[in-house]
Amino acid sequence: GAAKKEEGNKAEGKKEAEGKKQQQPRKEEVVRADEAANAKKQDKPRAEPDFISSKKFTGSKPGYVFKKDSKGLGYYKDVPPKVGVKGGKQSAADKWAASVVEQQQWRKGPGGMKMRDTVVGKGTDTPRRGRRVTVHYTGKLTNGKQFDSSVGRAPFR
Repeated sequence: GAAKKEEGNKAEGKKEAEGKKQQQPRKEEVVRADEAANAKKQDKPRAEPDFISSKKFTGSKPGYVFKKDSKGLGYYKDVPPKVGVKGGKQSAADKWAASVVEQQQWRKGPGGMKMRDTVVGKGTDTPRRGRRVTVHYTGKLTNGKQFDSSVGRAPFR
């Protein structure tokens, strides 16, 4: 009688163990489920934070600059400066820079005459002293009013 009970208990133990094996997912299934979850995470684009708080510099982070600003000390998203004309108006600094560039292009000739090249030729022959050249010119007063031009006529020799 006792031997039969032991055999019955062993058989029940085997059945329970087999039942547990069936209930637990296989390692392959677990790995596949993890891969599917990771694939879903990778499909979604991660939104990078604009600010990462840090009490001290812990090394460079791509796309961020370390500074103290309105949110405190930490890493701020590196945003390139917006350059250009806002609303069609030119800033005072841009006007000043444009005037400086404009002034640098002018040079003084004989008798205080100001001149500049508006179109520079691409030829390889450079005229030497005493040679004849053919050019077009436009004469303007300092206030911008045109007083003479060879454009539309024979070029100046």
